[in-house]
Amino acid sequence: MLPLAAVAALAVAGVGAANGGFTGAVRNPGSSSATGSLQLSAAVGGTTECATTIASPTAACSGTVVSNALAAGTTSQAVSTRVTATGTLTPTLTTLTEGSCAPIPLANSAVAADPLLIRGGVTDQAASVYSDGAGLTVDGSTGYAAESNITTTNPQNFSAAVWFKTTASGTLLGFSSSPGVANPGTSDRLLWIDSAGLLVFGVSNVVQREVTSATGTSYLDGKWHLAVASVSTLGSEVLYVDGKQVGINLLVTAAGAYNGYWHVGWGNDSTWVDPPTTPYFSGTLTDADIFPVLTAAQVSTLYAAGSQATWNTDVAGGNGLIAATSAWQLGDAPTGRYTGTPAWLTPAPCSLVDATVQAAGASTVCIRPAAAAACAAPTSGVTLATLSGSALTLTNPTPAQPVTVTVTTARDGTSTTTLYPNLAGLHLNLSETLTASAGSFTATLGWPATQNIVL
Repeated sequence: MLPLAAVAALAVAGVGAANGGFTGAVRNPGSSSATGSLQLSAAVGGTTECATTIASPTAACSGTVVSNALAAGTTSQAVSTRVTATGTLTPTLTTLTEGSCAPIPLANSAVAADPLLIRGGVTDQAASVYSDGAGLTVDGSTGYAAESNITTTNPQNFSAAVWFKTTASGTLLGFSSSPGVANPGTSDRLLWIDSAGLLVFGVSNVVQREVTSATGTSYLDGKWHLAVASVSTLGSEVLYVDGKQVGINLLVTAAGAYNGYWHVGWGNDSTWVDPPTTPYFSGTLTDADIFPVLTAAQVSTLYAAGSQATWNTDVAGGNGLIAATSAWQLGDAPTGRYTGTPAWLTPAPCSLVDATVQAAGASTVCIRPAAAAACAAPTSGVTLATLSGSALTLTNPTPAQPVTVTVTTARDGTSTTTLYPNLAGLHLNLSETLTASAGSFTATLGWPATQNIVL
């Protein structure tokens, strides 16, 4: 929020960095011409973050943070801002900007500039193997996360580790020359579970080589397991499960020679001898890490961590391990948004989000697109990008007649077909600026950019 005063100071109170919206009061106690307050509250669906009344002009209201998760099967999201005037301070104009639209990032604690970006059907940040951690639940058909900002240079000596829980065949992780699945390019260093519940690690360097866990033990049991797959140029491809070696292929001396991107929850393994039922993973993944080559003893230490804190210490190079070169816990809260500009993110995602803006006070009108009635469902006629800088005139609210501004967003049809078939959970950061006047004094309030909407 950005309070402005022509002569006297304005007192502003708000709820800080709460995700759901902003509420507060503005007054000019030294003004002989007018006094009053302006209050905003935000809501998603039927959940309101803050109370609609305040005890005094400078008191902030309290409430719960609005959930930003889009309900299963829902194709649009509506967020309302309720504007109530008390006294004679009334808003006269509101301006909408599109903020930003981006995939959800999953932080890399080893390289801050290298998050995994969520795409496709990622439904939850679910409880992980450690009670104090969290993991990523993916749908087995579209959901995955991948590096997109930094290209990993031809990894040859490494150990890839990830915790998983599933009851279905699918791919845990892989390495590809492309950051997405539309044009996967070259792929190898693939770890998957086959239809018999066996873990398979595939490496391709001219010839495809696999190492498979021993028959008789299926990992499709819905329980947590730790998989670690290693490649060493000294001459071995080794697979570990739950701290123990379960397979080795001494014929492997190198992986494919190319630069690329790590993927979690997907791999291009359809051409392999024993591919999974689907290249996507169905289940929960947590703590995906890329290490220098680990010894059998170090893998055992890693499996025995017992808590998220100890695991994090191991990943950082403690307890006899070597620090991971990449470390994704996969438990980040789904309120972040990626602020970089990867080359594949073209055109800008905000141009693929349809939107409507509606004002409901004494009467209900659709402001964008203009109509003397309630807004219809969003269409491609108005997108979030076209709303940038739009000046929207509102009916002035009164204490007895507040005005509710509702912005409804939906993914445009093209974003789910040709352009971004697997761009995940878009975060839409809407910003509203309201200008209020009281006599010769003005104030500007912002609905902060922490308002995240997931589509």
